[in-house]
Amino acid sequence: MHIAPWSRRIVSLAGVLSVTASCRNDQHSITAVPHVTASITSSTVTLSPTADTRINLDAVNYSTDTLLTLYTWPDGKVANAILMKFDLSSIPAGATVSNATLNLYQTEADATADPSYTATVHRIINHNPDLAQATGYTYDGAQDWTHNACCFNNVWMAQADISAPVDSRSLDKTNGVKQWDVTPIIQGWLNNPSTNLGLLLNSDPSKLADRYRYFASSRDAAHPPYLTITYTPPSSSTWPNQPLGFTALVNEAWNEASVTDPAFTANWTYYQDATIGNTGTLITSVPGGLVSQPSTLQFDFPTNAESGYGSLIQSNFSFHTAQKEIYFGTVFQLSPNFVGHPSAIQKIVYLNTTGVSDWWLEVFGDGAGPYKVYVVTEFSGQGAHGYRANETDGVSTPLGEANPDIARGAWHTYEVYLKLPATSGGPGTMKVWIDGQLTLNRDPNTAANARIPMWFDANNWTSFNIDPIWGGVTARIPADQQVWYDHTYVSQP
Repeated sequence: MHIAPWSRRIVSLAGVLSVTASCRNDQHSITAVPHVTASITSSTVTLSPTADTRINLDAVNYSTDTLLTLYTWPDGKVANAILMKFDLSSIPAGATVSNATLNLYQTEADATADPSYTATVHRIINHNPDLAQATGYTYDGAQDWTHNACCFNNVWMAQADISAPVDSRSLDKTNGVKQWDVTPIIQGWLNNPSTNLGLLLNSDPSKLADRYRYFASSRDAAHPPYLTITYTPPSSSTWPNQPLGFTALVNEAWNEASVTDPAFTANWTYYQDATIGNTGTLITSVPGGLVSQPSTLQFDFPTNAESGYGSLIQSNFSFHTAQKEIYFGTVFQLSPNFVGHPSAIQKIVYLNTTGVSDWWLEVFGDGAGPYKVYVVTEFSGQGAHGYRANETDGVSTPLGEANPDIARGAWHTYEVYLKLPATSGGPGTMKVWIDGQLTLNRDPNTAANARIPMWFDANNWTSFNIDPIWGGVTARIPADQQVWYDHTYVSQP
């Protein structure tokens, strides 16, 4: 259980600090709630491999061959594997893939009485192979695949450098196009481009020796392999305030396929607390999600849990390269029976610089609401500062910002743009939208808003954290309630 009256610290399983800090009471007001919908127009592209080859039980590279081969030898062992790479840069960042199919033309099958041969497709992990140099021993002509005892004479054959199978197809002996569903691989690569190391088609280790299937490589002009991808581009109505030229760092749909894929664990730290006798639900289905139905990320807040309770799970994305500017969007819902903490504090997402939560976004309101947008910063040496819509400096008139309610039992979309200053203590930039309406605008370049600037540290953003917190000072959750996330999107210049 994560409990603290005013602050708390969690060290994630991967060693990435994810911290939540001070919370405080404040006031709220009432307006109406708009609704955001997403575009469903899809596009289809056909991509040829940028490279393909087979690897064998030897130190030979076959990248100029016209054949891609799967072969079992001796009994029950992989003797060949097919490696392929694809360039996805023609697909817009933030796209959602509905279908991705790998197509290979089978040219030959063994002459045994065995009627079928199973070929599995996997995502390559651990190493980025150079297919013009790769062999059964090395991924680039010089450096070894991860050592293992999979195959004859302990040739490594990349078998310890692949994910679990994404699709498995039983191939008959009729030559022609054979297909594999690689949707999870392609979506994972789009979500996290650094994980695009290629895919591997594996031989059937359940067969006797000399069973095989051969396919045309990209050097066969008549029947080259190809990939068809159907996707929905990011909708301007989903993330309408993303700055021009920004590129996706995170585009997480929160589905079972994504969070069980190694790409998820390589980029997100998933922490789960079972100390109160309940492990919670990571993925569930809640009707009406705005972006990536039917799956959602669920956070449970059980009856009688104490204030400062941080749900049973958290998810933390650590940026591989620290960022000065960040845009993010998240689609969320408070369960219909949600009861706000008496302090009115419910933390939703965090951004960290030096390993602590320097900036966080709240749903602010107690009891049954209404709930409002509220932001807190707590940079080192600067103390905690809270920001809400239409605040004044005590002299000037309100800023005139929209200030809609956040209703229980309804999906809402937060969008946030943040830019840290060049020097610590300098004015940074913050813009927050709720359901498309600009609710906080702290831009030092805008005269009307410069009087209430965001005083930021000059460090870079290092991680993005989802770990909703219920309240601060003493209270207990009156009944089981949830916070759901339908989608999480983070981008950079």
